[in-house]
Amino acid sequence: MRVLESGDAARTSACATSLSVSNQIAVIPPVADVDKDIDRNLDAALIEARLHESVHYEVRNGVVTLTGEVDSQSKRRRAETVAAGVPNVLQVVNELKVKGQKIWRIDRN
Repeated sequence: MRVLESGDAARTSACATSLSVSNQIAVIPPVADVDKDIDRNLDAALIEARLHESVHYEVRNGVVTLTGEVDSQSKRRRAETVAAGVPNVLQVVNELKVKGQKIWRIDRN
């Protein structure tokens, strides 16, 4: 056992008062819960936008992938905008096809 002398106590006290603690703890819900919330909100948003019958989607880690077939390019863009507006969506991957629109491929060989 060590006995502190008066000088030691002063140095210990000076060191203790110069320390600070920064509490930066955050509560982050599990990703699965966030994905479920996105799923419910996106479903409601697509119903409201009258796109729920032709637009299908998958949510994984905050990323929404849109699939299916729509009647026009404007509906394709609108579905993407609707999905992007849902809280906690990090990214939208738009794989929607437009009926009757051919997909052009450029062969660079």
